[in-house]
Amino acid sequence: MEGTRTKIWSSRHRAIGLLGLALGVLAVLGQTAAAADEARFLETHFDGSNLANAPATGLTEDSVNVSACLHALEKPDNWYSILAGSGLIFNSMGDYDACTRNHSVIVHGEPISPYLMQFQPMRYCVWDGFGHDITMGWCVPEVCTQETLQAILDMNASGPPALLASGPASTVRQRLAAESEHPLGLVYCGSHARTVVDAGAAVMMVIIFLIVVLASSQCYLEHRTLSNLSEEERAFFSKDGVYENIEQPLAINSDGSKAIQVARARRQGPLAFVLKCWSFRSNISELLTTSPKRTLRCLDGLRAISMFMIILGHTYNFQLPGFVGFANAEILTHELTYWPMQFVAAAAFAVDTFFFLSGMLTAYVLVKKIDKGARAPPFFLSVVLRYLRLTPLLAFVVGCYATLYKYMGKGPLWYRFLEELDNCKDNWWTHLVYINNFVPTDFHKQCLPWAWYLADDFQYFILGMLIIWLYSKSRVAAYLVSGLMVVCGIVSIAVISFRYNIEMNNRQNMSQNYIYDKPYTRATAYGIGLLSAFYISRQMEQLKAMSNWVGHVITYVCVALICVVVFLPANFNYDKTNPNWTPNEQFAYLSVSRPIFTLAVAGLVLMCSTGHGSLMNWLLTFPFWEVFAKLTFGAYLIHPTLIRVVYYQRVQLFYYDHVEPNIFYVAFLTSSYFLAVGLYVFVEQPAANLTKALVSRKR
Repeated sequence: MEGTRTKIWSSRHRAIGLLGLALGVLAVLGQTAAAADEARFLETHFDGSNLANAPATGLTEDSVNVSACLHALEKPDNWYSILAGSGLIFNSMGDYDACTRNHSVIVHGEPISPYLMQFQPMRYCVWDGFGHDITMGWCVPEVCTQETLQAILDMNASGPPALLASGPASTVRQRLAAESEHPLGLVYCGSHARTVVDAGAAVMMVIIFLIVVLASSQCYLEHRTLSNLSEEERAFFSKDGVYENIEQPLAINSDGSKAIQVARARRQGPLAFVLKCWSFRSNISELLTTSPKRTLRCLDGLRAISMFMIILGHTYNFQLPGFVGFANAEILTHELTYWPMQFVAAAAFAVDTFFFLSGMLTAYVLVKKIDKGARAPPFFLSVVLRYLRLTPLLAFVVGCYATLYKYMGKGPLWYRFLEELDNCKDNWWTHLVYINNFVPTDFHKQCLPWAWYLADDFQYFILGMLIIWLYSKSRVAAYLVSGLMVVCGIVSIAVISFRYNIEMNNRQNMSQNYIYDKPYTRATAYGIGLLSAFYISRQMEQLKAMSNWVGHVITYVCVALICVVVFLPANFNYDKTNPNWTPNEQFAYLSVSRPIFTLAVAGLVLMCSTGHGSLMNWLLTFPFWEVFAKLTFGAYLIHPTLIRVVYYQRVQLFYYDHVEPNIFYVAFLTSSYFLAVGLYVFVEQPAANLTKALVSRKR
């Protein structure tokens, strides 16, 4: 048995040659024509002769380890484990569990063969090539360290330049020629688990502990106070733990004792003042309270649905190559043209909805007051209050993400998450001053890459407050500046797309750094929001007097425009080698799709706010939307962290189908809002309470 097994595996070993081997065999077994082409390339390129002829520059200290690793790879005793645990084609992870567990194979309680009991411990490594575009699992003898495998991989990349350029054109071959230090990519070994708690994590845990202490103390004080009151007396107890109606006579007592108790309750020291901000009873009541008589109730529905769409988009997006990746990535080009997939792609437009809502809400109430004779609010104070409104929760999430998340998982791909978290060491502060959409210049170097929206929004708020001040002086000037914002977004996208040749099939590359997160390319939606607020505040009665059938027509025209913008890309061929839209057609779509979408959303809001929204108004004004809208900030910040923690603990790449992503979506949507409740009650609302109380006391 042993001799037969040795003969079989020795024959295969001679066929693939030495390391052409656990590297070459992995690609030689490619099944598609493209994979076969790359396999032949790698089989030739990874010929064992390259090892003998490769220069040993820089590898003197590792030469013994390299030789030991190569010797272990040659041993037939190890081939079973190597092939059982390794991926055999591009973007195949092999079997991580089979490689890392005890290598005795047990069947019905007995080992298959004493031969299998002789296997030495194995090490699982990942070959990560070309920005995560190629991922392959290697199960190698433990003597092969990460450094040793990297040295072997680099030596095998020393073939003649002509080899890199020969054969059919391919992305892999082009990128091989472009790389320098590690032309064939990097090797990562182990589970990458972090167990040693550093100073940053300790500080963050202390902060969380203090928050728990504050909230628990306030809960205890409220419970103790309420337990000493009768039902009649509790009617005077407000939701935030203090007595109401103190100026009114109390019928609950005849000797004034309760009145004295009430008066004492109203005199709060600094500690009681702070504790009250963390009242669970008060904060959860604030979350669940709805205001059915608001004019712009439909904005709650828009905000919540847009957040749902963003979570859907990220659920799919974080599966793509560059994050985790697909074992069957070749089908993605065709999937993008399916009609249902346009709902996923539409998540990019949901961000424009948020910018529109931000502009409209910034201006609507203030403009109404100015029209009635009020002065514009103080600019500096408004900016400070906005900063204090956003920053506490953002800082808390940044702190947790940068210091605690690295301990929340492990696995062969966990190193990718750790690399992302390393960005926080240098760039965490950029989020707290809202310049992370410019610093660092590479989008993927941001600590929280998805928080670019907050930087844009804060910068827009500063500009918006200046426009509100301008409105108080000259309405025409305010209209003009807001209109320039609309034009700026359209023109800047067109110019940048043309300048850098950014087309629809490379939107995830240069587009991310040059277009997607920059305030001048996103200004259109915010400008339309400002103009909509100016218009509705002055034309509300005229809009309400509009004929119902006209309002219904406008509503459904807006819905139709949204559908056209969202579903039109289904007609686009995302194959880079054969696009069916000309570059000018692509530039036109990139430039005007967002303005058309935002104008359609603005039309819907105007119709719904004036009673003409028909079915859309009914859908967007359900009372429960207001609760979801209040949780939007927390859900936006927390959901990408959940997705990363789950995805980067995978031991296999994704295999794309139409079911698994939607299961993940439901799970991430539910868990994000569940955690957002905790963030709202214990971080976001307490910070808002504290800010409001401090401002009120100073006034």
